[in-house]
This record gives sequence, structure tokens and C-alpha cells, in this order.
Amino acid sequence: MVFAEKVRGTDSREWIKVTFKYDEEVVKAIASVEGALYSSAQRVWAIPFSSKRDFENKVGDFLIIWTDGTDDPYKTNGGIDEKMIPDQPIVPGYSVTYDEDRNIIGSTGFKRKPWGEFQVKGFNLIFERPFLILADDAGLGKTFQVSTAIEAKKKMGQLKHGLIIAKASLLYNWRDEIHQHTNEKALVISGSVNQRMKMYDQLMYSDDWTFAIMSYETFRGDTATLQLVDNTRPLDFAVLDEAHKIKNPESKIGADIHKIPFKFRYVLTATPIINSPLDSFNYLKFGKATDLNWFEFENHFAKKGGYANREIISYRNMKELRGSIQTNMLRRRKKDKLKELPDVTFRYVPLTMTKEQERLYKAVRLEILEDLKDTSLEKIPSALAKLLRLQQVTDSTELIGAKASKTNSAKLTALDEALEDLITESGEKVIVFSRFRSLVEIVQERYAKFNPAVIHGDIDANGKSETSAVRALKREYGSAWPMMDNKDKQSLIDARTTSERQEQVYKFQNDDSCKLFIGCTPACREGLTLTAATHVVFLDKEWAPAYVEQAYSRAHRIGQRNNVTVHTFYCEGTIDEKVEEVLKRKESIAQTMIDDGVDAVAPMKAKELISLLAGA
Repeated sequence: MVFAEKVRGTDSREWIKVTFKYDEEVVKAIASVEGALYSSAQRVWAIPFSSKRDFENKVGDFLIIWTDGTDDPYKTNGGIDEKMIPDQPIVPGYSVTYDEDRNIIGSTGFKRKPWGEFQVKGFNLIFERPFLILADDAGLGKTFQVSTAIEAKKKMGQLKHGLIIAKASLLYNWRDEIHQHTNEKALVISGSVNQRMKMYDQLMYSDDWTFAIMSYETFRGDTATLQLVDNTRPLDFAVLDEAHKIKNPESKIGADIHKIPFKFRYVLTATPIINSPLDSFNYLKFGKATDLNWFEFENHFAKKGGYANREIISYRNMKELRGSIQTNMLRRRKKDKLKELPDVTFRYVPLTMTKEQERLYKAVRLEILEDLKDTSLEKIPSALAKLLRLQQVTDSTELIGAKASKTNSAKLTALDEALEDLITESGEKVIVFSRFRSLVEIVQERYAKFNPAVIHGDIDANGKSETSAVRALKREYGSAWPMMDNKDKQSLIDARTTSERQEQVYKFQNDDSCKLFIGCTPACREGLTLTAATHVVFLDKEWAPAYVEQAYSRAHRIGQRNNVTVHTFYCEGTIDEKVEEVLKRKESIAQTMIDDGVDAVAPMKAKELISLLAGA
């Protein structure tokens, strides 16, 4: 990787500061850029900013990372040119009417009119193509675009049945949104093995469905059964929601996803490339956009070296890879497409730890520094675990076993005041996030008076059995049940089978007495619409900028009518400040150590990041 940063030189000119691990090929490429200079004292290259295009043309094959956000072609830009896509639906029987400001004021063909022109273009591209990576920002309505396009394909006779594969926590959200946006039937496949087998029988012997919705775990466990379903009643399409779940081609789900010959394949993700351009391999393979196997792909686009020859020391042929991604991806940014969406304001709240917090913080930090002295790198996992304990101490000493007291948490003391002001005085609704389940429980108990909605990892994402729901409804409605309209029946069934997780969302959105939503961020980054909130409070943050944006986008998305303020509580002189540094550098490698383990990161890089976050 080549790291680039736009800086102003002592001569008042704009320059590109370039740093990278030594690689002779990279040196030759940079040296050929017009105006390139090398400082042996600082060990950096400097290139006139006016030569940016020449720099990108000559060095782009090695992957340029702009650390100041000047440009980031793999994570934020690119994809299919929207100007080439019609702004009217290309499907017979569909149309939209625009006013003079290009707002959609009417439509035909759609059950509900699209939000804006960008959704019409997404609908068109999905309808037209057998494969697409839809990489829109969170909050732009990917569910609407893909479900309405599949409904249109069914109307045109292109398909009949298929799968939506999503996180287990989002299954009922998908079902409800499909029923809101289309007239097609969606079934959730979940529950025990026996319950799922009965559902698969229904799929094989009934034509009365379009979407079968299941988790990645269910797909992985039931792949053989799904192959039998496909043999009896072909599964024409697959939609992979939050598709980074399959990015590892060597995982079971990463391999199993290729075992059913879907005709139409759609990948949905707001974060197409989280850590490395190589993350794109399984998306491209799923869409039949590459003929390479994983070994060939990795060796073609990356160069390995370093510790045990496991570290990717540089990338190559990035222009070729970027071309493969760009021609198969549609990516739009929320800031560009929802200009009418109210602003989001970021407020940083500096706090001073209590004396008890300071005492414990120093003790844990010293343990980390001792671990880092070990030159064998064997204590990196231990140091990482203690790093999370540092973050817990800045939240509340209760998280590491201390008894509850007023000296436990500067953040909760500040939150007392903030919620009193925002909820009690102003009547607004607030979201509070923490990455730690234990803190979520403390906050839930502390603010019970606000009737909070709560989602963490143990809030049940599974709904009740549809069969048992129908049985209960027949008993309840008696002879009136057979006389009901099918849509009314489905609405009642949906209400009876909705998951506890979705009920918590409905509670926050619709219950005026529920003023507070408390969420564990890993369980809340995706699939939730919480537009009733006007304030989002982070008591701590995960270590990937994409994760943070996904979390506050629960409130800042389509349907939000008010300005949203994002409050970050941080303790000065602690890991909290270091996490903000990592987030501003737009690096996700630190979070990768948490998600995938230390082995997912080169050992020396892991040690370097732990040292940074611990303030070593």
C-alpha cells in the first residue's frame, strides 16, 4: 500500500506526502511521477499536488490510500456511471412523475412510489443485470430497490422464486419491508431443524411465494436441503444482504454460497471493501465476474512477505481489479442523494475520568505495556483483550467488576445531565450506543423511567412460527377468518410472527412514552430504522469508521425529518482519543483484530496498533 496525504509545504504550495514500505517497483513508479522529490532526512516522497493525476496513473496499480480523505476510490467512489441509467423505469407498466425540483410525486407499477430518482436508477440496473453489487450508503433504501426490481422481473416472467440471505437479526425486517414495498409473499425460514424442514416442504410443493428469507447460518447448515429445493422448484435468484459475511472464500459460508446455480445474483453492502481490495474476490466470484480461484486471485493482486511470508506487503494490478469492481458496482453516497435530508451535526464531549477510573486505567495500561515488551509477539492477544478493558474503564469501572458507586463513571454522570436536558426538558428521542453488552444493561436499568427500547445480542431475532400464528388466528377469528382478504390475513400473520428485535424498533418509533433506545452497536449497525431519534450518543466506539457511520445512520436516513446530532463522549488523555485518531485516519485494521482475531493482521502491525491505542 502507498499512503498519500495532501499537505501544504513551507513554500506554501500544495504537495502530496507519500509513504510506503520499501518496494523497488513502487520506488521506480513514484520516481517517474512529474516533480517527485525524495527527502532522505524524513524518508518520505513529496509530489506536487498538480501532478496528482500523473501520480495516480503511475502508482495506482500498487493501491493508493489517501489518509486525509482526499480521495478513496475503493471505499467511497466509483462504480457504474449513473448518467448512463434512464431516470424512468425501463419495465413496461412502470413510470414515475417528477415535479420541477425532480421530486417524485407519482408512480405506476410500484406499490409505493420510489423516494427519488436514484432509486429508480437502482431499480433499472437490478432489473437489467444478472449480477450487481449495490453498495449504496446505509439509509438509501437498498431493500426497496432490490425487492421492487425482483417483483418486476417476476411480472415479466424472468423468475419465480429465490432467496434473501441476511443476518439473523434482520430476517423479519426484510419480510416486513418486502410486504410494504411489493405485493409478493415473503417467508422467513428459521427455527428448529424440524420447523425448517416443514418450511422447505412448503417451498417445494407450493407456488404461493417469491422470497424465502434466511440467515447465513441457516443457509450454511441447510445447503444440501436447499439444493433439493432447487432441483424441485428452481431458486432463480439470491440476494446477499450485508454481504461481507461471505468475504472470506475459505470459510464454509464463503464456499457454500457457490453451490446453487442462481440465475440472478445481487450483493448488497454499504461497505464493499472494509479492509482490503482482496475482500472483493468472493463478490466477483459469486457474480461470475472472475474466472480466478482464490489462490490465483491473491497472487495476481497482492505481493506477500514479512513475518512467515503471511503479510501482504503491497498490492499490484489494482487498476485491473478496480475495473472489475467498477463495472459491476453501483454506489451512491447519502450526502449526494439525500440533499433534502436534514443535516447531521457532530458534537464531541470531553470528560475527565473520576479518580477511581484513573487508578484502574493506569493499572491496566501498565499491564499492556509489559505485554508489548515481549519480543516474541505471543502476548499480542493478551494485550488486545486488555485494550478492550481500557475502553471499558473509560465507560464505567463496573464493567471490570467494581461495585456501583458515584465514582464509577464520568460518562454516565454526563449522560444523566444530557438525557435530562434532551428528554425531560425538550421531549426529544435519543439513541445511546455502546459496544459493550454489560454497559447496555447498566444504562437500561439506570434510565428505566424513560421506558427504553433495548437491543443487544440476546434480544431474540427469531419470530414465532407462522403455522402456530395461523392456528391461533383461526381460533381467535373463527368463521370470519376464511372470509378475510388475503392481504388482511398476511398483515395479521406478520404482526403475530414479528421478532422481539423488531418489536423493540416499533416500540421506539411509535410509542410516545418510549423516549430512549439503548443499543449494543455490533447488534444495531444494520437493518434498523430509528428515525424517531434526533440525538445519537456514543459512550464508546468500535474501531472502524464504517461501523460508526452505520450505527448513527439508523437515525440519519430516509424518513428523518429533523436535524440529527451525534454526541461522542470521550475521556481526555485515554484510549478514547486514540480511537478517534484511528477513525479520522479512516483505518479499519484495528477493528479487524476484534472481528477476525489478531491473526487476521500482520503481527508487527497488530503490535503497532495496540501501542498506538494504549498510548505507548
